Amino acid sequence: MKNQYSHMTIIIMFLIISHIAWIWEGIITVYEAGEFVNRGFLHGFWLPIYGSGSIILIKILGQTKHSVSMVFICSMLICGIIEYVTSFVLEKLFNKKWWDYNYLSFHLNGRISLFSVVMFGIAGCLLIFYIAPFLNKQINKIPIKLQKFICILFCGCFCTDVLVSLLNPNVGMGITF
Repeated sequence: MKNQYSHMTIIIMFLIISHIAWIWEGIITVYEAGEFVNRGFLHGFWLPIYGSGSIILIKILGQTKHSVSMVFICSMLICGIIEYVTSFVLEKLFNKKWWDYNYLSFHLNGRISLFSVVMFGIAGCLLIFYIAPFLNKQINKIPIKLQKFICILFCGCFCTDVLVSLLNPNVGMGITF
């Protein structure tokens, strides 16, 4: 069975997943630090590393049927590489770290950890088998003109945030190390 994801569906999924990840990280910081911290490089309400990883997984794994173990392993590898490379690039560009796993056992230069990649494997399975097909079905219920409007509006906001953040990244206590 093959799932077809249109370009607009992919863009809207990217935005939704990036926003859900921002909420998730916010909940974690409230739990750990007792207060909300706007995590991530951008100032807006999204964490595009999650959205990008999800879309890459959907494009590679979401178009055809795969076994759970294949999706799990591929999700671990793909997301681990994305997380490592993103951490490296951000640190080289801005001389700051947005995450550091040195406190965990089994980490690689503090950029990725066994724990994080196992979580990516689990999340990848949830994404490919449940979340992406569900979002696809819901997004396809939205009229095409409204989908276009959503894409244009939020992509404009997102691109503006990227440009602003390249000049003035989101840094500070609880955000960067």
